[in-house]
Amino acid sequence: MKKKHFYAAVILLAFLAAGIQPAYAVISLTPTGWKDDTGDDPGVGTWDLGTLTGTLTQNVDEPIEIKGDELTLDGNGYTLTELLPSAQGYGVLINNQNGITVRNLNITGVDIGIWISNSNPGPAEPKQNTIENNTIYGTTQEGIEVYLAYATVIRNNNFLDNWISIYIENAGKEDVFGDGYDFGNTITGNTLTNNAGGIYLVDGSYYNNVVGNTVTGDSDSANGFYLFNSHNNTLTGNTSTGNNFGIRLNNSSSNTIYNNNFIDNATQADVLGTSTGNVFNLDAPTGGNHWSDWTGPDDDNDGFVDEPYVISTTLDVKDEFPWTDSDGWEIEPPEPAESIEDIIAVLEDMDVPEDAEKEMDKAVKELNKAIDEFNNDRIDKALNNIAKAVKQLMKAQEEGADTQGVIDELVDLVKGIADKAIEDAIEAVGTDNLHVVKAQEHYDKADGNLTDGKYDAAIKKFKNVYKEAMKALGE
Repeated sequence: MKKKHFYAAVILLAFLAAGIQPAYAVISLTPTGWKDDTGDDPGVGTWDLGTLTGTLTQNVDEPIEIKGDELTLDGNGYTLTELLPSAQGYGVLINNQNGITVRNLNITGVDIGIWISNSNPGPAEPKQNTIENNTIYGTTQEGIEVYLAYATVIRNNNFLDNWISIYIENAGKEDVFGDGYDFGNTITGNTLTNNAGGIYLVDGSYYNNVVGNTVTGDSDSANGFYLFNSHNNTLTGNTSTGNNFGIRLNNSSSNTIYNNNFIDNATQADVLGTSTGNVFNLDAPTGGNHWSDWTGPDDDNDGFVDEPYVISTTLDVKDEFPWTDSDGWEIEPPEPAESIEDIIAVLEDMDVPEDAEKEMDKAVKELNKAIDEFNNDRIDKALNNIAKAVKQLMKAQEEGADTQGVIDELVDLVKGIADKAIEDAIEAVGTDNLHVVKAQEHYDKADGNLTDGKYDAAIKKFKNVYKEAMKALGE
C-alpha cells in the first residue's frame, strides 16, 4: 500500500469510526433519498423509494457517500468530478454497507474513484455490492478499491489513465460460515486501458475470481495482473497486452491461472518470492494459457504447443498446455464426422505396399460407416466402426503401411468423446453413481490397452465408457 494512500486511508477511516464527518461537503444517498450536509435534498437527482434507487439528473462536483444497505446509485451517464481542492479523496464511498449497486457513473479528478470498505456480510446469503457499467478515468490512486470487503462484484466497467485500476486489499474469503455461500469478490468483463497498473490482489486477498477482463497497457504500465501475498484466487478468460509484466505473483500461492491471453508484454509472467503451488494450466482439453512468444510447434494439431511454457526455472513453474492461438479454448473442435472425413482423405492419399491395400480399403469402409452413424446420432455404433477400422489399420501396419499417425488420431478422437461423456456424467450425478463407477473402470482398462499397444481394444473400452456415461445421464 502506497504511503500517501495509507495515511489518507487511516485518517478517513478514523473519522468514520469516530462518527466525525470530513470537513468538505458530501452528498449522501440514504434509505430516504438524497441528503446534503444539512439534511436537505441537494437537488442532484431523483429518488425511487420502491427500488431504493437514487438517479443523478446532473453532473456533480462533490463526493457521494452511500449510507444504508441495499441502495442503488444510478449515475445515469453523468459525471462526478471533485473540483474543490479540499474535497479530493474518494468519488463514491461505501463503508460498512451491504447490497449496494453503483452503475452508469463517470468519475474523474479524484484520488480513489470508488472505495468499498468493511462490507462484511454475516452468516447467510451475502448481500453483494455490485459496481457495474461505470467509466473511471484520471484518478491519482485507484479506480476502485475494495478493502476488507467480501462478495463484491465489479463488472463491465471502463478504466482509463488511472494509477491502478482495481485494487483488492485484504479482501475475499472462502465459505467462512460453512453455509455454502461464496464470499470471494468477482472482477469480470472490465476494460482497462493505459493505466499504470491493472488488477491488483494484495495483502491477504483470498478466493477472488478474476474473469474475462482486458488489460491493455503502454510504456508506463507496470503490471497487467499483480498478486502480492494473496492466495487461492482464480484468473481465467483474461487478456493482458502490452504491459511491462503480463502477470506477476509475489509471495502468493495456490492460485489457478488458465485460459488467459498474454500478448506482447515485456515480461509475460513473473513468479517470485515464496510463491508455491500456483497452477498455470488444467488438464487437456481445458489446457493453459496463450503466450504470444510461444506459439509452436504443434505437430499433433491438438491446439497446444508441444513443449511447456517455462515461467520460472528457479521455482519450477510451467504452463504444461500452452495454447497456440489466442482464445484457443473457445475454438469449437470439428464434429467427429468432419474429422473422420479428413482422416479418410489422408488414407486415400497414402502410398502403401500392395499387401496392405486390402486392409486399407476395409478401414476406409468402416470409417465411412462411422460417419453415417455419427450423422444419425448413433455414437456407440460409430465408435464400434472406428474400432474395426483401427484393427484393419493395425493389420496394414504389419504389412508395412505407415498408419500409426492415423491410428493415434482416431484414438484421440474416441478418447475425447469418452472424456466429455464422463465429465458430463460426473457433473450431473457425481462420482458415486454406479454407471459412473463402471465408466471409470472401463476408462482405466482402456488406458491399459493403450499402454500395451492394443488400440482397437482400447477404443472398444472407450465405447463402453460412453455407454455407461449415457446410462448415468438417463439417455
